[in-house]
Amino acid sequence: MKSTPSKIFLGLIITAAILCLIYFSRQTTVTETKVMTQVANADSSEQTPIDTISPKLQNMSLEEKIGQMFLIGIYVNDSNTQLEKLITEEKIGSVMLMKPNITKQKVSDVTKRLRTIAETTNHIPFLISVDQEGGIVARIKDADSDLTSQPEIKNAEQAYDVALARGRELHEKGIDINFAPVLEYVTSSSSFLYERVFRGSKENIISLGESMVRGYRDAGIISTVKHFPGHDDTSVDSHKNLPVSNIDSRDLAEYTRTFREVIKNEKPPMVMTAHVSFPKIDPTYPATLSPILVGMLRTDLDYTGVIISDDMNMGAITKSFGVEKAAIQAVLAGNDILLYVATTETIKKAYRALISAVQNGQISKERIDESVYRILKLKESKDL
Repeated sequence: MKSTPSKIFLGLIITAAILCLIYFSRQTTVTETKVMTQVANADSSEQTPIDTISPKLQNMSLEEKIGQMFLIGIYVNDSNTQLEKLITEEKIGSVMLMKPNITKQKVSDVTKRLRTIAETTNHIPFLISVDQEGGIVARIKDADSDLTSQPEIKNAEQAYDVALARGRELHEKGIDINFAPVLEYVTSSSSFLYERVFRGSKENIISLGESMVRGYRDAGIISTVKHFPGHDDTSVDSHKNLPVSNIDSRDLAEYTRTFREVIKNEKPPMVMTAHVSFPKIDPTYPATLSPILVGMLRTDLDYTGVIISDDMNMGAITKSFGVEKAAIQAVLAGNDILLYVATTETIKKAYRALISAVQNGQISKERIDESVYRILKLKESKDL
């Protein structure tokens, strides 16, 4: 029987359809096999984590973002009241407890009060810090406080134990950050840092520093290694004047070795920059304000955590740069958080300067978002 053209055409369509089904089913099987193989072979740590921070960042105002970039302390009798006002009005993201904060009140009562104020005025988690190195730098001197100084620490086991015990004490009192340990290699007793640093070789400093970072981490405390890239033996007190170091770029790797190794091996959550001038490396700005030296943390040391300035109200900065200029330059240099132990007026002046700098294009919105992202990531890591 002779086939009609319409039957032949229909047969061709059916045949083509069958071939397509066979082709695509094979492709699907290959794709599924590849995906299953990738999942099977992938380590859980290599899988892309869910980004919960970007949506938060998108919903924040410029004022809220700038507030996150300030960590403030006020050294006056009514400092708690002033802190509460700044937290409420400027949405300040972090504070530092000073002696007047806790002279007449329990530390835990103060931290609870400040955290409550922050929670009722701002949905973003809040960080409370303290300078509790031990020895001559210890803001809290309660009966249960371990005040062992860094020069008194003899070995890695002791360093870990001191940090763990101190960290647990601070955590119980409601504190999130401790500005320690100090990682400078200082051997001269004439240095203003001598009573605050570990003794021994650079290898010893690295070992003790790493142990303290681990101890604080295990206690639930954010440690802050300081002061990068470091003061030297002849450094004047940066609280009063700007120290000057004559090293050049050829010496920088060895000069910063204690920081390099601790950052590489323990990845401390925060690094504090130093108010030290290195004119042979940056003839214009001291380290805290230097894109070269702060940038070194990101590019040369591959540091991805939060960079915080030393106190921007110290003489090393205030005598050479105005409040507004210093604040703007510190952010342009790469600091994520600016530390101010200052008057309310000074803090507000710096805060307004940063907002204006973003609004007029001097600082890009992307630069602000970079820092606030890191800050929110740090806060998220603490499950605040």
